[in-house]
Amino acid sequence: MEPDFHGFPPVELYHLPSDPDEKVNLADSEPEVVAFLIERMERWVAKRCAETGATDPILQYKMGLDRRIGSIGQARDLQAKSSTPAGAEKTPAGVQPAPPARKRAARARKAAD
Repeated sequence: MEPDFHGFPPVELYHLPSDPDEKVNLADSEPEVVAFLIERMERWVAKRCAETGATDPILQYKMGLDRRIGSIGQARDLQAKSSTPAGAEKTPAGVQPAPPARKRAARARKAAD
C-alpha cells in the first residue's frame, strides 16, 4: 500500500456499529480481516478488469507527480476541499471536483430519458 498524502494510516478498518465516527482503527489488531478484505477486493477488481478489458481505474488517476487517489474517502475529501472559501486549500491541479448533488441528479434524470 502506498503512503497516504493526507497523513492517514495506509490501512484502515473500523467496526462501524460500535465506532460510527471511525475513531478506533482496528487494522493492526485484526490483520486476518485486513488480509481477507484486501484479497477479496483485489480478486473483484481483477475479475471486473478481465470481464471488461479495462485497467484498474484507481491506477489511472494521477495527482501531482507521484500521488494517486487511493480511495473513495480520499476523493470525497478532495472534493470537499474544492468548495472551501477563497484563500483556503484548493483541489490539486488536474482533479475535477464532482458537480453538486442537484446537478448530478438532474444529469442522471436527463440521461435516463
